[in-house]
Amino acid sequence: KKDSLDFNWIRVTEEVLGGNDFTIVSDILVDHNGYVWFSLIIGDYGYLLKFRPSDTASPYIINYQLFQSEGDIQFRETQTMIETTDHEIWVTNSSYKTGINIFDGKSWRNIKLSDFFGGDEYTADIVQSTDGTVWIGSLGKLYAYKDGEWALYNSPQFQIPANKLKLFRSRENKLWISGFKSKAYLLDYSPDRWITYVGLNYQCEVGSDEQWFLDVHGKAISKNGNRWIAWNTEDGLIDAPVTLLSTSKGQVWAAGSHNGVAATAYLHNGRWHKQLHPELSWGIDYRAVFEAKDGSLWFGASVDAEPDKGHLSGVLKLEDPTADDLIWEHFKYHENGLNQSNAYGIGQSPDGRIWLGGGSLLFYNGGSWQQPEMEQLRQFVNIVTSTENQLVVGSRFYGIFIFDGQNWINFNTESGLTNNTIISIDAVSDDCIWVATENDICRFDGERWSNNIFPEEMNMDFEGGNIRHCSDGAIWINKSDRGWKRRAFSHNKTQQRSYKNYITYRYLPDDIPPETEITFFNPEVSPDGNTLIRWEGKDFFGESPVEKLAYSYRINGGAWSPFTNDQHHTFLSLSSGNYKLQVRAMDMGFNVDETPAVVEFWVKPPVWKQGWFISLVSMFLLVIGIFGYNILTKKQKLEKLNKSLKKANWKLQINGEKIKSQNDEILKQQELILAQKNSLELSNQNLEEQNFEIQFQRDKLEEMVVQVEELSKTKLNFFTNISHELRTPLSLILGPLEQLKDFDNTFSEMERKQLLEIVERNSHRLMKLINQLLEMRKIENSSLDLQLKSLNLSEFLSDIVDLFQNLSRKRNIPLIFKTSCKGDVSMLDADKVEKVAVNLLSNAFKHTPDGGKINLYLERVDAVDFDLPLSCQGYYYLSVKDTGEGISKEAIEHIFERYYHTDDISGINESSGIGLSYIKDLVEIHKGVIRVSSTPGKGSQFDVFLPADLEVDAACGDEYIKEKDYQFAHQEINSVLADFQKVAQASTTDFSKIEMLSNRPRILVVEDNLDMITFIEGLLQNEYHVITAENGKEALKIAENHTLDLILSDVMMPEMNGLEFCNKIKTELATSHLPVILITAKSLPDQKVEGYEVGADDYITKPFSPKILQMKVSNILNQKKSLQEKLARDFKLTPQKVNLTSPDEALFTRLVELMEEHIDDSAFNVNKMCEKVHLSHMHFIRKVKQITGKKPADLLKSFRMKRAKDLLLQNKMTIAEVAYSVGFDLPNSFSRAFKKEFGQSPSEFLETFSAGLAEKN
Repeated sequence: KKDSLDFNWIRVTEEVLGGNDFTIVSDILVDHNGYVWFSLIIGDYGYLLKFRPSDTASPYIINYQLFQSEGDIQFRETQTMIETTDHEIWVTNSSYKTGINIFDGKSWRNIKLSDFFGGDEYTADIVQSTDGTVWIGSLGKLYAYKDGEWALYNSPQFQIPANKLKLFRSRENKLWISGFKSKAYLLDYSPDRWITYVGLNYQCEVGSDEQWFLDVHGKAISKNGNRWIAWNTEDGLIDAPVTLLSTSKGQVWAAGSHNGVAATAYLHNGRWHKQLHPELSWGIDYRAVFEAKDGSLWFGASVDAEPDKGHLSGVLKLEDPTADDLIWEHFKYHENGLNQSNAYGIGQSPDGRIWLGGGSLLFYNGGSWQQPEMEQLRQFVNIVTSTENQLVVGSRFYGIFIFDGQNWINFNTESGLTNNTIISIDAVSDDCIWVATENDICRFDGERWSNNIFPEEMNMDFEGGNIRHCSDGAIWINKSDRGWKRRAFSHNKTQQRSYKNYITYRYLPDDIPPETEITFFNPEVSPDGNTLIRWEGKDFFGESPVEKLAYSYRINGGAWSPFTNDQHHTFLSLSSGNYKLQVRAMDMGFNVDETPAVVEFWVKPPVWKQGWFISLVSMFLLVIGIFGYNILTKKQKLEKLNKSLKKANWKLQINGEKIKSQNDEILKQQELILAQKNSLELSNQNLEEQNFEIQFQRDKLEEMVVQVEELSKTKLNFFTNISHELRTPLSLILGPLEQLKDFDNTFSEMERKQLLEIVERNSHRLMKLINQLLEMRKIENSSLDLQLKSLNLSEFLSDIVDLFQNLSRKRNIPLIFKTSCKGDVSMLDADKVEKVAVNLLSNAFKHTPDGGKINLYLERVDAVDFDLPLSCQGYYYLSVKDTGEGISKEAIEHIFERYYHTDDISGINESSGIGLSYIKDLVEIHKGVIRVSSTPGKGSQFDVFLPADLEVDAACGDEYIKEKDYQFAHQEINSVLADFQKVAQASTTDFSKIEMLSNRPRILVVEDNLDMITFIEGLLQNEYHVITAENGKEALKIAENHTLDLILSDVMMPEMNGLEFCNKIKTELATSHLPVILITAKSLPDQKVEGYEVGADDYITKPFSPKILQMKVSNILNQKKSLQEKLARDFKLTPQKVNLTSPDEALFTRLVELMEEHIDDSAFNVNKMCEKVHLSHMHFIRKVKQITGKKPADLLKSFRMKRAKDLLLQNKMTIAEVAYSVGFDLPNSFSRAFKKEFGQSPSEFLETFSAGLAEKN
């Protein structure tokens, strides 16, 4: 009850708070020493407060530790703490970059999960389970830490919710995992059901408490509770045991080999007593150790016995294993019908006969060994075992055979086995037999086989393990290589992996039965007695998937049907009456639902037995009688009528002759009408042909109009791109020259050189573009001539490749040139061939990342082999292949079209749409062919075919080109190399350093031209912090995550253009306050209107004056600063009078409403405001500070102080009442805040106000 609660309030001192208040405690922890840990938010930062309540004598905390962020150790909001079993404090939080902080009692250390698994550091919860594992929940991720190792479980690979995880430790070594407003899962990490022992194989048990194992090194190991004991050769054990056997008389026997000879040993009084059997073999087979019903023991020889060493193979029988003097009987190979030397299992049938597996199945009748009559059992048998009432035999080829003493039953793949090759059998009872095949481990329940019970990794290879069981119902799956079992064989070379693949798995089936539900049935069944009934089962907290459940049913209390996986049954031809159907489910652990699902239904009787049918038949017979009487009466009337009809017929014949003559006249008129119809059809056909011709001409005109429109649109795009390509270098020529003219004395020699290099590069670029345009014009007018000269193409291309080698080394992109036509000389235009080769190589370097590869190949080919024009028989095949970014299929279809432009080939076409069209024209002037193939993400290949036998005009001459200056190649390589060096020298913006610097405005420059970035950065860097981005997508990430004051953006950019980028900035609430200036070569009024429509604050057209750029930037920043100062000076909380953008005004109005609504709520803080306006803590603080120049906490405090001041002036409330009404719990805290805001305490303020009133009066 509330009256019985006794609270002891402890106050936090001003020293801890540092002049701030806290209202959030995200977690509390009491450690093993009695210290209490609080996770606090003080101001905008996270802290950990540690103290012991018993050490606090006064109302204030005196002895305490306050942990705050320092270096890598960062404390944030929403922290969660636990103390682990080794007394370490683990602290997690929901920040995406902080990581996990761990305190060992002396110092802190930090762990970043991203260092192990990538991703971010967001965590939602942390617990430690009873086995010492630390579990950490994240977004769809579950981390586990144990014994210094980390593991990650991801959704959907594992069954965990795909959102924020909450963790709860349950009893019985289980863990609840729930998703926020989602599903909950129960994780069982205990060894109750599953346990794995690496390096051990389970063998047998003595009683119900003592279990025996063999380890990988051949030791015999017993386990009794938590006590383990190991025996080796020093205890008398044989040196290579392969199996252990516990007998009905409590003995434990080991069988295998010792010093290369078959050997056995039994444990007595703490020591093993071994027996050697040199005449048997080099060892005893692990399958051939058996205790008969009379207590005798049987041991079978290992295969590959060596007769030259005295090995006779066969089987040993020990009549009395407990006798002081052991008497062995040796059944030797080739004696008394024992015609096989291998022994693959021994068993006993219900009639007492001993059965032996191997090359075939043999049985011992007391005098000799014989084969059964069944042909399949006269072939290889891999394993033999038995139960009290059955002999179970595993064949190598034919599956399982079960013998009950009289009859054999065979089970194979047609009966439900997954494979007919049997590796191991564990016969627990007649209705529980486990079988390992090559494909799976199956179980037989006496009626049916169940498959896919265990994971695939537990499947066995040939002689790769066995299955055993113990008295508590657990199943043991042993895995061991054949080489390990034959390690004592002198000719065996045991691989190291034979010792690695040695493991045992224990599985204890659950005893929770599934539940059954009938999902569909008809309460009333039609008289045919056919009805479909469906059902399903659910194995809650069990281990059986729904599709693995089996079902059995019965009707009206009859016999149950065999279990099958069918979830429905169609009952046919049921007789009429009432029925009661029961259905029960069985899981993979053979647990059967004890409360079957029940439904009742009724089958209607057949129609002929129903009353309505009998009445209907009676009525039918009555109607037939009446109908027959009417027929007889009408027959008499018809006979009289027939006589009258004969007279009328004679009169009709006379009228018929008259009608025939009239019909002939009608036929003549019909022929005349048909002639007129044919004439009309001919006229109609002529009209249709004329109409079709008119429609064809109309469609052709419409097609021509569409082509003209497409050509016009393409040319418009081309001139827009050309305008950009011309204006950009013009800006980079005129701008630096203006700077050098006006401020030459202020530049250093390096800066002056940098500006001149920009001018030089862009002059060459402009000249190259103009030359291409002029040559294209010549090509269109057919006025561009070939200057054919004798040219050694192989040497010519080799020289060009050598020019590219410097770029190749600096980019770490090997450029390999191969040719098969050295020394060949042909007539070619060297200047145009140079432009083709250089352009293709330059494009390859532009679109191949560092570390890639470029191949140039030259050979002479025949036209027929490559489907080339037959006007020339031989061609030079020039191929340029790179491992770059590739070109999309859509772009390849238009890649050589003039004016075509797309982002996929923007670099290739230099954004103008003429690059590859120009190359294609140069090739076709040579009467050559160019082709392209590409795979996006893998690279592209351009193939050029130039005629090797061009006809030469007399004017061309046959002058041989010996030397060439390669001016075009030098210019292009220098341009590409300069761009690469600028990219290599570009430094990544250090945002953390910028955030810590002074209040200089931050300007983001978005531009894909590196020269333009360098130029603008040089103009602004003396007065502003300049941040750069190469496209809109990169810039958008920067704007969303960092504080900015203004954005300068180009319009035409890859990835995301400037208009799309500006639109996203202005429509996102977190960034809508940022002013944006667009810089573009698009100068038409409509294009400027398009920029203003997406929210641009100003427009600068290329080429531009540096002074105009600087002034526009300065004016916009000054306007923004004036607005902030006005808000800070005249903050009256009436945003309707402030000229803000619409999203900003809505946000500001909402803030005023929230502060007014919660002014007396002491728990209302910045975090609550973030939740109300649906912004993150970081974005909210940045947004409010950009608009008002103040942090949200300062705004809230100022609001409360101004309201308090107004209330004090009314002089109707005490200072304490005013404090409570503006959200302060303690008047002292209110007084301190008031004095900090206005420079005097509330009481001093009232005294001053009263004194002023007195003077006025």
